[in-house]
Amino acid sequence: MPIDPLELQLLRDRIVRLHGLQQHALARAAHPPRIGPEAWRGPAYRAYSLAADELQSRLRAVAEELTRTLQLARTELARVGV
Repeated sequence: MPIDPLELQLLRDRIVRLHGLQQHALARAAHPPRIGPEAWRGPAYRAYSLAADELQSRLRAVAEELTRTLQLARTELARVGV
């Protein structure tokens, strides 16, 4: 059964949005914003640094999940006969 052209366009649009999200997550994970230790007093920097490292790790996981999702979406687009 052929796919509705509107549904096909919606799928293409979703892939474009997923790609943008994936690229943004990859960029943020590669270069997360950091506040240097000179801006902190006492042990607060250590806690901040650990939290920033955890955030970077989570961003990498999100980027990996978006990569898998994007691959699945592209496979589905190819399957429906584009």
